[in-house]
Order: sequence, then structure tokens, then C-alpha cells
Amino acid sequence: MNMKNKKTPLRRFVLLIVIMTIGMGGAVAQSSLFAYHKEMVPNFKKINKYTTNPNNQYYYPKLLQRFVDGDTTLTFEECHYLYYGNMFTPDYFGYRHSYLLDTADQVFKQITDSMPAEEVTKVLEQALALSIQGIQDDPINPKCYLYAVTLLDKLGRFDEAAVYNSHLRSIVFTILKSGDGHSTKKAWYANTVSDEYVLLNLIGFDVAGQALIYDKKEAYDKMMVIDEDGYQSELYFNVSRIMKSFSSKF
Repeated sequence: MNMKNKKTPLRRFVLLIVIMTIGMGGAVAQSSLFAYHKEMVPNFKKINKYTTNPNNQYYYPKLLQRFVDGDTTLTFEECHYLYYGNMFTPDYFGYRHSYLLDTADQVFKQITDSMPAEEVTKVLEQALALSIQGIQDDPINPKCYLYAVTLLDKLGRFDEAAVYNSHLRSIVFTILKSGDGHSTKKAWYANTVSDEYVLLNLIGFDVAGQALIYDKKEAYDKMMVIDEDGYQSELYFNVSRIMKSFSSKF
């Protein structure tokens, strides 16, 4: 289940369901994802003010509870404040890593072609339980939702997969709407480095390399990517706040 740099049928499946359901009323081509809906570049001063104020409609704990409860009425704006509001919570760290997903990976790798179907189901259920625990620990982590969607589909539990896929789409769309990724000026904003890789993989890119660069005192991850036709290009994420979270921890 390594989704980072290797193209797999599993990843192709998740890419398909995210793209097929991300638009209203049908499939949306990959190129359309970059332009779909007006950009919402995060204003972190405003996000901090709004999401930490209990009397504001964008108060983070309230938005998070609605998101966890599966509230389908959350607007794009509310998802925007929810996702980036996570950066102003006490436990935020831009270099988070889910060890639960590492364990889920190890469990998943136990499956062999000769394994009886009932044993395969048990292994998938074990990996799924770890993925869901990851979501409970970190409910804004798209990689946890990605694993849950994948495993639920393999178990044939499509209605449950659709619920988790809805959460995944909300996060993916929020990042995509923060820019177009083609320059430092229009860089995307992700909460964590892990989220950068999840996004790039979901929209069809393999990551060939990464470099930390600076432009006008802002920090950026320059991602060297390859699309499914073998075309190489560069995409950018603004990581200034991620870097700040690192420096504040150490």
C-alpha cells in the first residue's frame, strides 16, 4: 500500500474514484481539477483569529465535530477554515507521521495469492481497523482516509468507502483550491509534507525528487514530478508554516 512513489493498481483505483466523484454530476478531468472553483488562498492571520474564537462560525472544534460526524452541509469555506485551522491547534506538527499506517502496511503485506479468502478478509479488517484508528487520532489526515477507502473497497463495503471518500475529497479540494501549484507565486498550501505526497499521487503524479527553496523569505517545496505519460514538470507547495512548526518543536 505504498502510495508515495510507486504506481500501483490500488493507487489507480483511488485516483479514479476521487476524480470521478469530485465534481458535481460526473467525472472531472485531471486538468479541470486545477481550475475548478475559485481559488481560496489561506489568510493565516484571519484563519487563526476565526478558528480560535468560540463565538465565530469557523471555530475549529465545532467545524471538526461536524466533519467527523459526516455533516454533508459543510461548505467549501468551512472546509478551508477546518483544514488550515488545524495549523493553530496545540498538537499541530507539519512533519507528522502515522505509525498506525506503517503497521497497517505491514499487515496488508501479509496477503499472498495463495491465502484463503477468509484469511484475506481478516487481514484487510485488521489493516482497516488501524486506518480508522489513525483517523480518530488525526481526523484531518488525508492519508488515513485514503487507506480506509482503499481497504473498504477491497472488502466490498462500498457505502462505507463513499463516506470516507467524501472526507478525502473535501481535504483534496481544499488544497487544490489554494493555488495552482505551477509557481511559487501560485503554490499550493498543505498542512503537512505527507499531505503534499498524497495530493500529488491522487492527481496522477509520481514524485521524482524534492527540494526546499526560498523565494522572498517564503519557504517552498519544489516537487519534481512525472505524470502517467512520462512528462516531467515541477510543482510547488508553500511550506513556511510547516517549517515554523518544526522550529517551534525543537
